Amino acid sequence: MHRSTRVVVVVSVLLAAVLSVATNVASSATPSSWRPYLWLAWPIAAVLVLVYAVVEVSRARSDDYERPSPGSVSVRSRLLDRVDRIWVSGGLEHSLYHEARLELGLAKSVEAQHPWGLTLAEPRGQPQPVPVGTPIHVVFEELDKTMLILGAPGSGKTTTMLELLRDLLTQARHDSSAPIPAFLPLSSWILRREPLEVWISREVSERYQIPISHVRAWLDNEHLSLMLDGLDEVAVEYREQCIGAINGFRQKHGTVPIVVSCRTEDYQDFRTKLKLYGTLTILPLSREQVKLFLDRLDRSFGQVQLMLTREESLWELVDNPLMLSVMILAFRDRASEETFVSVAGQGLSERLFTTYVRTMLGRRLTADQSPRSTVLRVAFLARQLEQTKQTVFSFDLLDDRFLPTKTLMFADYETRVWPAFNALAIGAIVGALYGWRGVIVGVIGGCIAGLGPIERIQTGDISDQRTDPRLSTRAYYNWKLTWRAADIRDAISFEFRSEYKKENINIGSLLLVISVLAGVLLGSLHSVRSVVLHVTATFLIGVIAVLTVKVFWYTSEPAPHNLRIEFPSSGLRAVLRNGVFVTLGVAAISGVLAAGLVDLRFGLASAASVALYLLGCFGGYALIQQAQVRFLLRKSDFLPFPSGRFFDYGVQCLFLRRVGDGYIFVHRSLQEFFSNLWIPDTDKLDLDRMHALIPRN
Repeated sequence: MHRSTRVVVVVSVLLAAVLSVATNVASSATPSSWRPYLWLAWPIAAVLVLVYAVVEVSRARSDDYERPSPGSVSVRSRLLDRVDRIWVSGGLEHSLYHEARLELGLAKSVEAQHPWGLTLAEPRGQPQPVPVGTPIHVVFEELDKTMLILGAPGSGKTTTMLELLRDLLTQARHDSSAPIPAFLPLSSWILRREPLEVWISREVSERYQIPISHVRAWLDNEHLSLMLDGLDEVAVEYREQCIGAINGFRQKHGTVPIVVSCRTEDYQDFRTKLKLYGTLTILPLSREQVKLFLDRLDRSFGQVQLMLTREESLWELVDNPLMLSVMILAFRDRASEETFVSVAGQGLSERLFTTYVRTMLGRRLTADQSPRSTVLRVAFLARQLEQTKQTVFSFDLLDDRFLPTKTLMFADYETRVWPAFNALAIGAIVGALYGWRGVIVGVIGGCIAGLGPIERIQTGDISDQRTDPRLSTRAYYNWKLTWRAADIRDAISFEFRSEYKKENINIGSLLLVISVLAGVLLGSLHSVRSVVLHVTATFLIGVIAVLTVKVFWYTSEPAPHNLRIEFPSSGLRAVLRNGVFVTLGVAAISGVLAAGLVDLRFGLASAASVALYLLGCFGGYALIQQAQVRFLLRKSDFLPFPSGRFFDYGVQCLFLRRVGDGYIFVHRSLQEFFSNLWIPDTDKLDLDRMHALIPRN
């Protein structure tokens, strides 16, 4: 929200408050028989002011969205630079295909275009070969800028898309009217499974740190060119739903340029097909292409050629650029050949990856990163990414789902510690003000307040279907932090949709129980009015606290991502940063309201209780959980703390690649290889296969 918008909202709310006071003064002339009931005006006024504030924020945000921003040109340039830095400079130029030749000092031999064959097919047309050397952006334009890229694993689908991204970035820099290309991995869509335009707006805003109002405007005005990578990387059970979301987006935004990549075999199994104009298929490499590629470069490839001559079966692997690049990096000397021959009882691809990993570790030995720990950590990272159905790792992903099953038994203590802490803290505060009656009310209320964040983490998924019975902390606070595709009115209506009626009824019932308990124990039993006042004030303050949690997440702005700061993660830092201010403000308002309705003592107790509840919801509980996860991972040697050196070493070994604020495996096939080192349905590594990866001194 812009500064001018906030000023308008504050002034409007203050004017409403002044009007309420003036009305209250004017009402002093009411008949004396009405005066015993005038106290009801306070809760009614508080509710009206809250509703008025929500409406004003909603209206102001709508005005901001409709009004063009004078900084849109600089924001456009910022997005272009960030997409280029993350995916072209950090992705394409450090892909395994390029690294294989750069390793041999052959930077000048890197072609502008890929060396493998392509075919394209228009609707109801036969596939046609693409002439060698044809720029990929020309093919994209021929297919009406709506294209599906198909190919086998390792064939170069992502590399082809990144080459197209590079060309479109160049066009966008020279032509201000050209769409802005945005590269987005589709695997993150499953976290919320929302309409694609909602996911795109939030994902571009979060991933590239761009105000969401600009992203929405670009999307509505068709100024974005969408590059959705890895439809096959979406969890199997949600692929058809994802295709439906893409097709639904195409119906609303039919002229937005879009390209999607997917493995050919997986796409053929889909019942529903993408409604895209054309298909670009990447063909396997022929023997002639591989021989020509090796012969024309350098004698450093002699070991690869020798291995292909001795092991005829290796030709089965080099029909795609990935395996050719892995082979170039793996076979560097006689020792690598011996490693490949010695690994028996495995498939060809596994033997090749084993040789590759062992060779890279042997050539990059370092004192502070032992090969054994590196293999263990990389294998653990790969397995957890597979289990969470993600491809990009960031520190926001570190929640209890990133713990091995054997460790989870130690990970549930915070579900007991947090309610106990709330019960003791609130019980002590209220007890100091009200005596033993306050202790009872505080302990019970504190337990219920402490369960609030836990229950929302377990059941607070935005979608109707649950990806996991234990929704991750990241999904909890990151969704609440960045899902802003609707304004506050939509946020409130979402929380009260029919499928959430049971949850809201349960919350209301708990508030009513606490309110009655507070009225009976804290109010004067000799005065019905005192009991009613305590019940009304407690219920009203509880409603305000719950609505604050439901509403204020949607007004939070994400914090700048910084990989140097691992704990708390960037998403959690943003929650804590915004949550402290919201907590202090709402607690103060609740305390004043309670003091006005009852007395100062009740106001202090209410303010303290609301503050502790909101602190838990706005990052307090997640902070404890994240600290616990980091401790357990470090203790098990699965992830050191700090872990910057480990990830840098993984990048040096060409196992990982840094992309923006996260890390990704250089290829999904390598991620699957490391993940398969774990014995199925256990938390144990296959020690024999693990030891085969460790180079001998």
